[in-house]
Amino acid sequence: MADRPIPVLLAQANFIPGGVLLAVNAFNTVLDSSSIITIMERWARHCRMLASNRMTTWFSPETDLMSTRTNGVVRLSYSSKLTPGFIRDHPEYHYFREDPAEPPPCLLKQQRTQVFYFSNAALAALERDAAGECGDNDRLISRGDALCALIWRSLINAERSAGAIDCTGSSTLQVTVDGRTRMSPPLAQDFLGCTTLIQSVDTDVRTLLDPTSLYSCASAVRRATDGITPLYIDDVITMLNTIPDYTRILPYAYLDVLGKNVCMTSWANFDRIYEMDWGVGLGKCERVRVPNKTGLFNGLQIMLPELPQNAGGGIEVIIALEKEPMKMLKQDKLWSSALRNGGCALLKSRPAKIVEILTSKPGKYGHAKVSIEALDVFNGKKYQDIAPAHSNMEVPFLRKKEYFVLMVSADGFLTLFDEAKKEVLVVVLCAMGEEIVVDAKEMKE
Repeated sequence: MADRPIPVLLAQANFIPGGVLLAVNAFNTVLDSSSIITIMERWARHCRMLASNRMTTWFSPETDLMSTRTNGVVRLSYSSKLTPGFIRDHPEYHYFREDPAEPPPCLLKQQRTQVFYFSNAALAALERDAAGECGDNDRLISRGDALCALIWRSLINAERSAGAIDCTGSSTLQVTVDGRTRMSPPLAQDFLGCTTLIQSVDTDVRTLLDPTSLYSCASAVRRATDGITPLYIDDVITMLNTIPDYTRILPYAYLDVLGKNVCMTSWANFDRIYEMDWGVGLGKCERVRVPNKTGLFNGLQIMLPELPQNAGGGIEVIIALEKEPMKMLKQDKLWSSALRNGGCALLKSRPAKIVEILTSKPGKYGHAKVSIEALDVFNGKKYQDIAPAHSNMEVPFLRKKEYFVLMVSADGFLTLFDEAKKEVLVVVLCAMGEEIVVDAKEMKE
């Protein structure tokens, strides 16, 4: 409100040896993740221009981006009045007739967060496994749908294994979708605001826990997201305009997360954050993280932006669970098998690519064991390790860089430059202070 402005964006640069940690916090009711990416793209452009002395004025979101906001706010505030907008037609939302006496239980539980990495090979195998359960090639699902289904099934199974829930009743998965491109006509992609829409998927808990249910759950996720049409959005806007107090509306899944409900949000399509060049001295972003207890709660899962190919590709997922369910998740065979394909880990203090993971049954003291076989990424040496299934593993940070070859010495050492226009380009894999050439190609005139 103009008479009572509130802060909606806060940023802090933390300079550390070797780089910068840029922390960005946004009021999500006003700015969704797409808006944050748009702001950061303009911010990075201004940093580049300032570094090259091509600009003397600093970045101002109010003046740089408000041109697309006014029209968008109008479109998001008014419906066609051709749809009824009944709250009963939207089970994905819950409306409180009175102010809630306390916050949702998920916000009161002590959680643990962990990042899990799914390589491109693991995601492709997961997508094939999900589709292969039905064999119906006419109903396509994406790897994102398959990953959502796997997370949903694995988290509910972890809760059941920890004794937190039983197998009766139903479970709800809540997914969020950017509504910009789903409106008619679409909103501008750089519209500053929050166009996050919610859809829910429900299934019987016993059905969900069946390892063969992956395809049906992934298909249900696809149908739910495809259901966010211009007509649906119009009806949601009508509903919000007709309820007495929209501050009392809450996503239904929040009422029992976790419980038997799971919330899922995806930043996987915002991989352009890794392409932003912040100018001399800053370079490009290497990783995106969400600080613990900052915008996370028990049962909220986030697919982080897809990693660039020079960092190995794939998708990282932040999982937030209580202590015992997190332990059970790491022992889940379906979850572990989906993680193993092409992933990397630190074995014998060496960066290694995982080729096989085997999980044993719990032994005398109640802990399942995991046997890992991997190959050194630099010398190809085979490593094997055994660890408790609930333990954490260190993961090396791998990065690929392209260089032009300037000279090859008699003893086989290369002199490389990143800008010289030479005839041979090599791809160098870097990790833990070591480097190796993994590919080379001749540059054509």
